[in-house]
Parts: sequence; C-alpha cells; structure tokens
Amino acid sequence: MRYQIKRGSNTVATIRPEGRQQRRIMAENTLSVAFSLFTYVNVLIGDYITYDGQRYYFKELPTVKKVSNNKWEYQGELKSKQYDLAEVQFFMYDSNNELQEGDFSLMANAETFIDLLVTNANRVSSGWTKGVVDATIAKNLTFSNQNCLSALSDFAEAFETEWWIENQVIHLSKREGVQNFTFEYGRNKGLYNITRQSVANSNVITRLYAFGSDKNLPSNYRGLFAKRLRMPVGINYLEDNVDKFGIIEHTEIFDDVYPHRTGTVTEVDPLNPLKFTDATMEFNVNDYLISGLVAKVIFQTGQLAGYEIELQSYNHSTKTFTVNVVKDEKSVEIPSELIRPAVEDKYILVDITMPVDYITAAELELQDRAQAFLDGRKEPIINYIVQCDKMYFRRENIALILGNYVTLKDVDFDLNKAIRINGYSRDIQDYYNYNLELAETTQIQRIVRQVAAQERIQKAVDTSKINDINKVRALDGTIRDFVAGRIRFGNNGTSSIVDGNLITSGTMLLGSEGGDVETGITGIGEDPESVMIWSGASFANRDSAVFRVQKDGKVFMSNASIQSSETGKRISIDGSENNLKLFDGSGNEVLRIDDDNALLRTSYYIVDWSPLQTPDGPEYPPNYMYTRLINSQWRSYFYNTGPGISIGKGTTDSNGFSTLSQSGLFLSGVADIKGGIRTGDDLSPGLTQDVVINGTTLKFVHGILVSVS
Repeated sequence: MRYQIKRGSNTVATIRPEGRQQRRIMAENTLSVAFSLFTYVNVLIGDYITYDGQRYYFKELPTVKKVSNNKWEYQGELKSKQYDLAEVQFFMYDSNNELQEGDFSLMANAETFIDLLVTNANRVSSGWTKGVVDATIAKNLTFSNQNCLSALSDFAEAFETEWWIENQVIHLSKREGVQNFTFEYGRNKGLYNITRQSVANSNVITRLYAFGSDKNLPSNYRGLFAKRLRMPVGINYLEDNVDKFGIIEHTEIFDDVYPHRTGTVTEVDPLNPLKFTDATMEFNVNDYLISGLVAKVIFQTGQLAGYEIELQSYNHSTKTFTVNVVKDEKSVEIPSELIRPAVEDKYILVDITMPVDYITAAELELQDRAQAFLDGRKEPIINYIVQCDKMYFRRENIALILGNYVTLKDVDFDLNKAIRINGYSRDIQDYYNYNLELAETTQIQRIVRQVAAQERIQKAVDTSKINDINKVRALDGTIRDFVAGRIRFGNNGTSSIVDGNLITSGTMLLGSEGGDVETGITGIGEDPESVMIWSGASFANRDSAVFRVQKDGKVFMSNASIQSSETGKRISIDGSENNLKLFDGSGNEVLRIDDDNALLRTSYYIVDWSPLQTPDGPEYPPNYMYTRLINSQWRSYFYNTGPGISIGKGTTDSNGFSTLSQSGLFLSGVADIKGGIRTGDDLSPGLTQDVVINGTTLKFVHGILVSVS
C-alpha cells in the first residue's frame, strides 16, 4: 500500500513504507515508518501522512541514510494531531480578559474546562472543537504553566473519565462499547499467543482506610480529632482477599466527598443579581454557620458555574440568599446584570456545618467510593498482550475500536470474560495484522512530559494538596509570613500562628498517636466555670478531667506535691487519703492535716514495770504511744485518732518504746490555747503541768499529754 507525504495540499513524495500504527487509551497515537526513495527528498517538520482517516505529522526530522546515489533510506515517527496540544500553553484569563495567566485555580465542571482548553488550542491553530463531554459537578483544579495535553489528562483524572481525540475533536468521556468478538488461543480462534503481565505500580490492596474531605464538618466531629470525613461509625476500614494475599494496607483520600446539598435556584430577583431563592431549602442556614468563617456558594451550572461566592445573608422565612460581589474578579463584576444566577442553576454551600442526615449520607457515599476503589485493587492488575491471527481477522473482517470490549477465553489462565482494548499496534501494510493490549483497568498515561522545573512545580502543588481555592488565594500571605519568620496554619478566623517564641491558637490539644486527647489548653468558653486547661480527658469530657483549671481561677486535682528549691522540703496533698502533709529538708513529716490521723483523746494506764504490757478492756484504744515512770508509777499512754491536725509524728524504738520524733502536738476538734483546751463541746480551764524525766519534758494540759521535748 502506498502513501503520500503531504506538505499542505502538495505531495512531497509517494512511498511504500514498512511500520506500525501504535494506539493506546489517553496515550500514544503514532506511526513508525521506514521507507526508501530513489532520489533525495527533504522531508520537513509538519509534513504528514493520512492513515485510517487521520493525519500523522512529522514532529521531528526523520533519520536519512544515503546508501547510493539512487537509494535513500528514511526512518521516522509521525504523530497524530493530538500532540499539537502539547505545544500550546493552558492559560486562564487575566485582568485584561486575555489568555495570559499560567498559574491559576479554577472551580468548574468538565464542560467549562474543555471550553477553556478549546479556546486555548484555537489561539495557536484553528479548527479545534468540543466533542462529547460528561456532565459533571464543579471541581477545583490548580494549574502551573502546563500545556493543554497535560491539562487534558488532569481533567480526566479529576473527573474520573477519559479523553480521546479524533482529528481535532476533543472528547472527555469514556468510549466504551461492546464488540461481539470472542478470541482464544488456537487455530481458527483468533490468537497466535497470549502473554500475561502485571501492570507496573499497581500493588494489591486488601485493607483500605478511606477518608473524605474536611469540608462542612462540625468542630466536634468524631471526638474532635477526626479532621476528615470518615466511613460510618464502626467501619474503620474495608477488607477483601486477606486470606489470599495477607494484610496489605493503603490509605485513600476522597477530597470530593463531603456533606453537602445540591440546591436549585427556583427564583431570582430581576432588580438585584446578588439575590436568589431556593424554595426547596429545608434547613435554616443561619443555624449552621461557623464562627470566624464566611459561608460560600459554589455554583455548579449556569453563567456562574465554578464561581465560589461569599454568602452575605440568608432569610429562612423567604429562603432567599444574598451573596457578595467576587472580590478577586478584576476583569468583570461577578455577579452582575450580565453574569448572574438563573432559575434551575445548581449550587452547593461550603464552609458551613451540615445537618446530621447529610453527614450520614456523605459517610455512606464515602463507603461506596472506597468499596469501588478496593474492588479495583484487591486483585493484581493484569494486562494481556495477544498476537492476533491476521488470516482469521481478514476472513471475519474484524476492525477493532480502541476502548471497546471483546471476550477473551483461555482455560489455563482461567479466563472467560469481557475485557477492554487498552491499546493496539497494527501493520500499516496489513490492516488485519493486530497485536492487542487487553486490560480490565485503564490508567492515565502521561504521554507528554514537561520540562523538569515544571514537573517539580506540579509535584509540589500535588503534594501540598492545594485543592481549595481559598487556600490558594491565601498562599501569598503564607509565603510572606514564612519569610518573616512566622508560620500560619489554617485560614483567617481559625488560624494558628507560630511567630518566634509565640504560638497563637484557639485550642491546643495533645494526645497519643492513636488520636486520643489527654491534655489541652483552650480559649473557648464564656462561662466562668469553663475549663481552660486540663489533663486526663478528651476535649469533650474536659469538665471531668482529674486536673483542670477553670476560667474563674479555680483549680481541681486529685494529688499535688509542691517542692521548694531546697531538697526535701515539700508540701504534699493527697486526695485519695484526704490529707495535707509538710516535710522538712530531711524528708521528715512535720505537720499533717488529716481526716483520720490526728489525736482524738489520750488515756494512761498504770502498769507494771514492763513497758510492753497492754491493758485490757474496750475503753483502751490499741495505739500504744509512750511508757515512762511518773511519780513512782509506770504509766502507758494510749490514744485514738480522728479528724484534725498532727504536728510531729509518733515512732517506736527498738525496745518497743513509743515516743514523738520531735516536739509536737496532736489536736482534734476545737483548741483554744489561751483559755484552755476544748475537746468537742467541753471547755475546761487551762491546767498546765510540766514533768521533766531524765531531761525530757512532758507537757500536760488538763491531764492530756500535748508535747514531749
């Protein structure tokens, strides 16, 4: 078969090349050719060959070998029209309404992105048009000096679809059809051989942790530490095929899953483009506003599709929304008389909390999305490369369409299922000579790589998860803060700032790696009894923490030890024993306030010489304190205890003698030292007697031993 090399409408050469056509979904669409000419022809960049209804262009000069004066051998690769998009930058409109802005974020649906891409493509060359485009919700995408072909792959990834181009018609939709062909290995079955191979970077997952967005969640969602949407309560992860492959964990973030309501504009104000009504609104938005954060309306369809507009007010009695003018839009006022809401426009509210029903629905959606993701990764992702029987294909007149499904059968590989044509190569001299790449899963192939610096920029954007337009707009201020030595987390009204030695934040929480809060400091709380500092409980349960400090200055704790700078001296408060103790520098207890260890009363009993003798009878308590010879009598003193104050501490020596370790006092009830001693309700005149024995002074008041010195 002969082909013509064209330059515009002129024929440069007629050739009979050898080579193959290579096509893959969202990837290659090329011709590799080798041919000979009897005379030298200067093939240039931009020359083309038409094959299978498409034009393929030389993007690079072919390799030319002079074999003799009348034989010239050429080798080269021609590329389809889609590669022209790699030569066009993907720009956004600047303040002069010109396509000049290369770094930007845009919230829009798939059709809006394709419209912008087609407009950019036609900036450089004419003839580009929009084809089939999926109807989608609006999503926020960020671009940094990318070409149109790279941006097109971003669209497909973000909207979970595929792009394909026929000549200059750009489609953003999966091209999936079913062709009623069954192929097997063997004579008259269609295949010469089958090769099974694993897809690179497609590891099996058997346990999936899934999280949604952090939008529209209450501050106390799942115990405060759950910053992102989670699957329904009790479902921490999804599992499958653990018995076959063991536990292989993976975490996936679904940033487009969050509690939201897609509302519909039912009425507009003809005199005010900032107002619209949604008669179907079932909850009062004012009840779900977040302190310090401005609620926003994101339009999904209509003239305002993709715009995120601050909510000025909401009137629930009329169910009317009033929005602000977009501050960041410089080229035209949004909304305005020209660009405004319209009946049937769809919108979503963000930066509010949502009623419980919407949170529950979002959790179920997250579970469904996670299950679909796991279903696609719980088995090894496998491709099958098959060499087709060209005679069989010719006899059956088989022409395959990229992206369609055919049936692949093989007993040894345990195959009998519909499988997708992910790619193929075909001999340009034999239309029926196919090699096929069959796969159950299609992955986006980056067929055009930007220069290294641009790739690094894009990777940094992807890694930092800058997928919220407000975060992008605040980035400039964040960089300025960082250069000035300040680090800011969050946005205005809810930010935390590290500035040198100063940390400014609404609440600071400390907890274990498992996410359990144990300690915190907060500025939240208007009541005087609000707990501002606590330890030993979660944020929600801080009112019952074992240690807590209230806004009014009251401190609650179970135990405390106050240590002076001098080693040993300390004050101990023990809540479990209900006492307070003072210790001297040697660690000796010098004072105790106790509920059951102070002197209630003392008694003595005249005993024989033996100091170890204990009197009988219930009137004598078992506590043996002191035995000494007083007035020719051996007396053993006993005491029982109760609430009161203890100064000094009783000890027992090696001979069984009890004594006070130092000068001290046991008091219980009421003491009036000046007028006497009152025990309970009895008041007696002070009668003091000092008894000195071998240099030891025993002081008695009304017959009660009160000190030994």
